Amino acid sequence: METCPISGTIKRGENAIEDADRIKELLNSAKDESELTMCTDVDRNEITSLRAWFRQRDWQKAN
Repeated sequence: METCPISGTIKRGENAIEDADRIKELLNSAKDESELTMCTDVDRNEITSLRAWFRQRDWQKAN
């Protein structure tokens, strides 16, 4: 399984230079970094739960 969490939003700039500046803001934002970490943790926990469910289901089918 693979996840691709995305966090952080910001309005587009009026031009490519403003877009580049806003990208730098997002990359240097402690808040957005924390949100990405949280999203990654949630994804990992969900995958762990799903894997446990599938293992239990497969074990029940085998027995």
